[in-house]
Order: sequence, then structure tokens, then C-alpha cells
Amino acid sequence: MPPIKSYKQGHNMKIMRKDNSGDDIIQKRRHERRSSDTCVGEINGRNYPIINWSNGGALIFADDRLFNQGEKITFKMKFRVRDRIISIPHAGEIIRKGALRIAIQFDEMNDAMRKALNHVIDDTAVREFADSQI
Repeated sequence: MPPIKSYKQGHNMKIMRKDNSGDDIIQKRRHERRSSDTCVGEINGRNYPIINWSNGGALIFADDRLFNQGEKITFKMKFRVRDRIISIPHAGEIIRKGALRIAIQFDEMNDAMRKALNHVIDDTAVREFADSQI
């Protein structure tokens, strides 16, 4: 069954998928997660791999002992887009940590940030389409 999505900003999105046993799983998320983009998060001058991200937050591979749940942080998401790196500043709160991962919920994004993230998404779609034609 294809995913059921709500495209209205701020509404939960239901994503239906199968687990390893073949049973349906429904996840409620505000934003669809992305994991195919080449990106890192720069926090306090150090780069950490981003496992996945959405317009609402990011899951980052990092030593969770260095961060506190509830901590407010500023960081940059850096994406490789064509022949350059796009750096997008963010602020957010660590809402979950553990097992060498930290989950950050973004503060409200401004229009410039949304536009930059949409540029990354569009570029990835173009690149994936071009790769599929080879």
C-alpha cells in the first residue's frame, strides 16, 4: 500500500510501511524523513554525519555523552549540491539521545532556510533521475 500523506504544513503525516515480518506499520510524523542526501551537521566546530533529516529536525551520529537532552543548540547543516557545499544555519533542541545518536527538533525555520532545504531536495531529485537514465 502506498504511503498516506498529509501535505498541510504542521499536520502529522502517516507513513505506512511493512516491517521485517511483513506487517503494516503506521508512523505519525509531521515531515517526511530524508536519508539519501550527502550531509553533515557542524556543531561547535566539529562535523557529525547526519543519519536522516526532515524539515522538522535531524538525527545525528554523535557521542551522546557530549550533549544533554533539552539542551538548546545552534548548528549548521552542510549539503553537497553539484560542485559546491551549501551551509544552512539552524537552531533547535535536543529531544532524544542515546546509542551514539542525538535527535534535534528544529526551531521555527524562516523562508530563506526553507528555500535552501527545498533547493537541496530538488537537486537530489534531479541527480537521482539523471543517474537512473545511465
